[in-house]
Amino acid sequence: MRVTQNSLTRSYMRNLNKNLSDLARSNERLTTERRFNRVSESTSDAARAYTIRDQLAHNDQYLTNIRDAKGELSSAESNMMSVSDILKKAQERVLQGITGTSSDVQREILAREIDNLKDEMLQLANAKYGDKFLFSGSSNDTAPFTIVNGDLLFNGVSVNNTNDRNLFNENNDVYLDIGLGLTMTGPNVDTKTAFKISTSGVDVLGFGTTMINGEAAPNNLINLLDEISTKLRAGDTDAAGSLMEHLKTRSNDLLIAITDIGNRDSFLGQNVNRIENDILNLKETQKKLEGISLEEESIYNKSYEMAWMVTLQLGSKIIPPSIFDFMR
Repeated sequence: MRVTQNSLTRSYMRNLNKNLSDLARSNERLTTERRFNRVSESTSDAARAYTIRDQLAHNDQYLTNIRDAKGELSSAESNMMSVSDILKKAQERVLQGITGTSSDVQREILAREIDNLKDEMLQLANAKYGDKFLFSGSSNDTAPFTIVNGDLLFNGVSVNNTNDRNLFNENNDVYLDIGLGLTMTGPNVDTKTAFKISTSGVDVLGFGTTMINGEAAPNNLINLLDEISTKLRAGDTDAAGSLMEHLKTRSNDLLIAITDIGNRDSFLGQNVNRIENDILNLKETQKKLEGISLEEESIYNKSYEMAWMVTLQLGSKIIPPSIFDFMR
């Protein structure tokens, strides 16, 4: 078979380009520390890599959601603990006021102190975290508690007029996706697959009324303090004493609500650990899938470089000197 100079030259150029391409790809792998940088280089591995990247992106978002939620719950817990401290002070004032030695002036002073404590409680109930009201249920735009003509309202509905929390406006539970496998049934969230982030002001401070000695006593702590101060001013120490017992019960209910907030915050902390472990495992898998062994690739790189240099040297024997010199 007759081999022409042109065929030798073409064969040589193919080998030369292949060796140069191998060396270039090896240099790129050493620079990026990745096995492939284009989908075409490894279609199946690239598909798996994109899946892992997608999972990592979701986990990063879950961590962001959890950290924001922990901040919100910590703020809610802190505000409710302050409310609990206010109630302890209020109970001390009531005890002073219902003793037989208290004068009208003393009871008026105590009633004013209770009014001040009530105002502090109202401010805490309308506290914000960032641009969101902490205790507004599913509403974020306006303060949840307002007083209109002496009537305490939650999201525009009187807290005394109903014993059904579902009758309050925008008092739905709000859930957050924190990587528990969120599922939906129509517009409804499966509560086992999401995290409840909202805290309703009427759930923690109370709503509706309870019959005490034939009279309807408010369950809401703000209204209850207001009712007690009214009884003290009127000198009705028996009624104030009965309301005092109701106040103790409602204070205990508040502590239960605070415990619930603390439990939710603790649950978020456990999920931070879970997701961080998932991220570590995913990154390890990603490294094995996309990464290279620097030591191994360095050896390959030297081999490619040597092959390239040998090919160049062979060129001086295969290609006429004038052409070879032109190439160089």
